[in-house]
Amino acid sequence: MKRLIPLFLLLLLLAGCSLRDDYLSLAPHIEQTTHPTAATETDPVSVVSNRLELRGAILSLIDNWKEQDTILIRNYEGDVSLDLKEIMDYATRQHPTGAYAVDYSAAEILEENGQQTVEVSFVFRRSMSEINSIVLVDTGDDAYGKITEALDNFSTSLTLRIRRYEDRDLASEILDYCMDNPRLIPCIPEFSLKLYPEEGEHRILELHLSYPETKDVMREKLTEVETTLHSAITYGKTGKTPFEKAKRLCHYLLHRREQSLTDTAPALPVYSLLAESMGHDLSYAICYHDLCTSLGLTSHIVKGTKDGAPYYWNLLELEDQAFHVDLRRYVEQGIKTITPLYDEELLAEGYAWDQSAYPVAPNPTPEEEEPTDPSEPTEPDTPTEPDTPTDPTEVIESTPTESSTEASPEPSESAPTD
Repeated sequence: MKRLIPLFLLLLLLAGCSLRDDYLSLAPHIEQTTHPTAATETDPVSVVSNRLELRGAILSLIDNWKEQDTILIRNYEGDVSLDLKEIMDYATRQHPTGAYAVDYSAAEILEENGQQTVEVSFVFRRSMSEINSIVLVDTGDDAYGKITEALDNFSTSLTLRIRRYEDRDLASEILDYCMDNPRLIPCIPEFSLKLYPEEGEHRILELHLSYPETKDVMREKLTEVETTLHSAITYGKTGKTPFEKAKRLCHYLLHRREQSLTDTAPALPVYSLLAESMGHDLSYAICYHDLCTSLGLTSHIVKGTKDGAPYYWNLLELEDQAFHVDLRRYVEQGIKTITPLYDEELLAEGYAWDQSAYPVAPNPTPEEEEPTDPSEPTEPDTPTEPDTPTDPTEVIESTPTESSTEASPEPSESAPTD
């Protein structure tokens, strides 16, 4: 037995083996060449015999981001020169991927020893990774769903290939989504939309988005105003009627703290109003709309103009009556509570909007009653900020503050405080 062990070791040495950790590797030996890309010469050559096959071969080059290739023509049915010209024009102008990705193209028919070939080359303005990142969807509704996901995630770009595109105002839909969902996306980002090709049912949609703050900063600011929004809802939901709820929400926003009006559109509308006390018509409209819908009240943000300049306000539908609410106007005129406004009145004062896009809000006739609070509560007092701590033993009735989580059973009409 002792003689067998040295013999075994001797055999290993004669075989040229080493006792390293990787001695069990069974990878085949491959000779290294000085031209590692030479294998591409053995790639299969496309062989076509009719227009349909030629079209498929050329479109496949674009979809697979292949810059050059040779196509073999064999027993071709038809005029290959005429077909090639039309196919190349379609591939780079009407085919979605070609219109999106190709910057320059060329094709030449060659003939040698009675054999025709087509030499095709493309220069791409998009990378392979950009082409591979295109998301395929079926309809415009599917595309809108992907766009809202991108907004919720603060994505900066999105490219969609839509099989059945229908013309729609996606720019307005993006704006509406941001205004209707300030708790998901606190800003209205700058964005650009482009379609490839410009016409047709099958298209690529390219979307680029730009935000005023980083994702983390915006999420922090969302968290910062969430408590205030919750307090406002707690304060408003104690109203016994829809109009009383709308009135209390209006009162909360107007009186929670002193505000400075601004004509500069804010980058983060809700945060600007609730955290920085900067009052802009867009901030008032978005914030009041969010609070009203949170309490089940039917509210619209009206996108219009005032004296020719872009302007936003609200329109409510409560108990079969529609009327306008303009919180910035109330602040400017020193109005302390909700005051219903009607179409004729606003039109006479320089307001303008697409009236076909919103419910009609006509002036009520004498027989009709304007929206009123049936309980006829007294007007809330002007809010004040306490300068000194109150006596903890003293019982004080007040409206919910930003730290409140539950509404009191018998709320008073005192003004909200921070």
